[in-house]
Amino acid sequence: DKDGKAVRESNSRLVRWSDGSLTLHVGSEVLLVAEQSLQGDHAHIFAKHGGLLECHGTVGSRLSFQPATKDSQTHQKLLAKLATTNKSKERKIRMTATLSDPDKAKEAME
Repeated sequence: DKDGKAVRESNSRLVRWSDGSLTLHVGSEVLLVAEQSLQGDHAHIFAKHGGLLECHGTVGSRLSFQPATKDSQTHQKLLAKLATTNKSKERKIRMTATLSDPDKAKEAME
């Protein structure tokens, strides 16, 4: 500000629409927000101060986010990450073909 103090700035907005739905706008990206109640989960927020934990309150709901369109940069990045994750799993799977019946081979060995 004009006194030289640091001022927090953000390029994000959380918007609640007239139908009750939520969207998060971060720069030019739009994310759909799903809100889930945590009534029975007894979730709390704590802050760590040295070796001590200070409780700041309970959490009533959890928010999850997903890209609003398949054309968004966030969606493209998620797809790229999933593709690299799935490639590493494909390498661990070995396909084998048997030329004889395994049960008959087992009987022959007995």
